[in-house]
Amino acid sequence: MVTARIFGFSTPLLALLLPAQVLAQVVSFNPEGCSFGKELDAEFESLQDEHDAGLEAVGLRFRYPDEERGGEYSVTRELTVSVPGQPQVSAISIAFDQRMVYFRDDLETVLQWAEKRGFYRPGEDGYLGNVILPNGEEADRGTIFGTQDYRYDEAQGETVAFFDPRGKSGIACAYPQALRLAEQSGLPLEEFATFRPDKAIWTDPVARAATEAEAARAAGDFDKATRQSRELLDLLDAAGARKSKEYAAALDSHGQSLVGLGRQWEALELFRSARSLAAETMGLRHPVTTGYSGHYASTLNSLRPGDEAWWEMTFVRGEFADLFGDDDPRTLAALNQQGIATGDIVLAGREEMLELDDARSMLLDGLKRSITRFGPKHPDTLAILFSLGLVLDRMDEKDRAAEAISAVIVGRRELLGTNHPLTLQAISAQADFRLRDPAQRSGALGAALVLTDAWKERRLTLATTAQDEAQRAREMSAQKRDFLALAEASWWNVEGNPDMAAGLRGTAFLALQEAMAGSTDRAVALMAARRAADAAGTGLGELAARRQALADEWSAVETRLTALLGASDPAAERAALSARQDAIETELAQIDQRLQAEAPAYFAFTRPQALDLSETQRMLEKDEAVLLLQPTPWGTHVFAVTRKSVAWHRSDWTDRDVGDAVRRLLWDVGGNVKVASWEEAEWSQQGSGAYPYDRGDRFCALPATGCTG
Repeated sequence: MVTARIFGFSTPLLALLLPAQVLAQVVSFNPEGCSFGKELDAEFESLQDEHDAGLEAVGLRFRYPDEERGGEYSVTRELTVSVPGQPQVSAISIAFDQRMVYFRDDLETVLQWAEKRGFYRPGEDGYLGNVILPNGEEADRGTIFGTQDYRYDEAQGETVAFFDPRGKSGIACAYPQALRLAEQSGLPLEEFATFRPDKAIWTDPVARAATEAEAARAAGDFDKATRQSRELLDLLDAAGARKSKEYAAALDSHGQSLVGLGRQWEALELFRSARSLAAETMGLRHPVTTGYSGHYASTLNSLRPGDEAWWEMTFVRGEFADLFGDDDPRTLAALNQQGIATGDIVLAGREEMLELDDARSMLLDGLKRSITRFGPKHPDTLAILFSLGLVLDRMDEKDRAAEAISAVIVGRRELLGTNHPLTLQAISAQADFRLRDPAQRSGALGAALVLTDAWKERRLTLATTAQDEAQRAREMSAQKRDFLALAEASWWNVEGNPDMAAGLRGTAFLALQEAMAGSTDRAVALMAARRAADAAGTGLGELAARRQALADEWSAVETRLTALLGASDPAAERAALSARQDAIETELAQIDQRLQAEAPAYFAFTRPQALDLSETQRMLEKDEAVLLLQPTPWGTHVFAVTRKSVAWHRSDWTDRDVGDAVRRLLWDVGGNVKVASWEEAEWSQQGSGAYPYDRGDRFCALPATGCTG
């Protein structure tokens, strides 16, 4: 049960102990409403004010232990409720959202009393009692607990039993702030938790932009989604609604669109701003604010796994579970992200108390619940199954991981189509799994071909505008990995398939060129494009250089404009930057028009096409050769091409191995390279020349030349 998390046997950070008050009252208990009877409820309301004031004073956000601030935060009031036939109340306590009534009686006595009252039935767990509702179902928010624990007594030299000083047992329920706020508003919780925009602000054009942005994200068209969510923000900004909950929703929408384009750092700041604005306009613990916190935490975890992201996601999951139950879609989505965050923080070595098995357990629990509620092919179920597959792979459960990812691919293809980003995400994971498994390497070829074909189609949708060129640059790293996967998979299909060898060799040669289209290759291409423009006419080279400078400036302005979306009062700067961006786009259009008319070759150079082997060989003279060397995550490929022959070799050295060796080589020859202190000590002890490269050796790319080594 979700609410069995916090019972605080440690010393409270803040304790309010008053003289014992005698309340002549029969204790009742309604776990769903978190009610203990009229008199005790009044005491809890008074204590809640003390708790909330103290919580705000120390600045704690979460309901979980914070070692730097002294442990669990709680407030306690000593009471006496002594009524014949019921356990004796000794104290009440509030620890964040948990309200607890403590008894002087032991757990067995309390369980017998609760069973007679009809809200407990015996279960397997003798430490925590399952609170039962009138309809016979187990309550989400109620728990009966005992406080007996054990510790080592140095004086006696043995382990002894002890009880919490507040009582030997108790009953508890979660009473989240959002639930209290909903009751104060007079709205049902679900209605209160739903984003309800002000119609005066959320006009028809605003609503249309929001709907179209959401629909575009669902379809995987993040370019369109970004345009629509940006329009949504501009409409609200023009209406003077920057301080509204509606603007917070628009910030969150735009952040989700940017995540789809790979602009996570910009999205992170928008989610942070959305959360802050929602906290101001709706409340820090409002479910909508909590949802924005979840988007912030999952994005932060994708960029920098660590304590902040993990605790934030744990808070989000707990909040939704307490409000809506463990099977609610919001809870399951948060559990999925928490499972991924758990795996990431363990692999990053930043958490000693967690293990990958914790992540697997979370995701298995979420998967079972999602299948029961939604079915095996629902998008939410597939999202959890995908995360589970990644965690199982990290735990070296290769077969189960592959089975999970295959099921996700099948499900997403049926629901979304092969080229939807979520489907391609799963196909990319499948390719990586197979390439890392010696028995499955050849099976990665089909997945790699699907991925690279999708990238080729994607390129056709990107024109020569500054916005498209900026997006193309952001996508280079993802494209590179998939094209490298195609080259690697091609290599493992050559053996045993002699009839396919020539075709696969050509496929790999093209794929490696596509993968090399990074920033350095881009700079060379632009230099060649400027020379082509200069050769076409006087001044065109300078015009081409001006074009690139404007495109770079446009990207910088766009980044700054995005950052200003969440700023408090950016009107003047935003107006100036928007005007500058418009001016850049106008000048770029004029330059492009002239270049297309007078130097059409310019654009061919800015978007160079890979050369196949036959084309490459025709361009070479008798005494010329091309050597192409490209490390990958799975091995290093080397092509040597002359006018009449082609040789293709592969080394097991991965890109990490090559990078480590290069660092060692640079350090050994006095290069400017950062190394860890242990590396410097170890390498110094080894002495000069111990790096993996030996100047006396050479790689024999063309055996026909007679080289050895």
